[in-house]
Amino acid sequence: MDATLENAISVANYNRAEQEKSHRFSLIIDGVSDGVIAYDREGNITTINKQAYRFLKMDHKAESVKSVEDLLPRSTAINVISTKLPVMDKIEQFGKELLSSIIFPIVINNEAVGGVTDFSKTLQMLLKLKEKSEDRFQRAWWLNITFPT
Repeated sequence: MDATLENAISVANYNRAEQEKSHRFSLIIDGVSDGVIAYDREGNITTINKQAYRFLKMDHKAESVKSVEDLLPRSTAINVISTKLPVMDKIEQFGKELLSSIIFPIVINNEAVGGVTDFSKTLQMLLKLKEKSEDRFQRAWWLNITFPT
């Protein structure tokens, strides 16, 4: 009887540790400023964070998108899994948004078991900043004002 009780306590402790680990993982993934989507080797989405939903203008409660190819139709995500080679700083257009992405495979024991796409609006922000600075420069030129460098 004591062995059964010890086994039950051991299993309960293990389950609690796994729940804590899962919760910690979720907090980290949802806390980053980039969009993150993880998927298995068939392209089925296993994890998607709140930023990814926001960048892609999707309702985070929607369960309609199951595949990375449905969500990111022109992405090279599936190719990365088959080649096991990451793709760095890829510029992709999703709707009207230009996103900078890093796509890398999840390789365990030399076998690709999935992938992760990390994307941000960094490029979009840089383009807006460039437009604003060009506009500011043009206004300054017409007003004959020079900005210090």
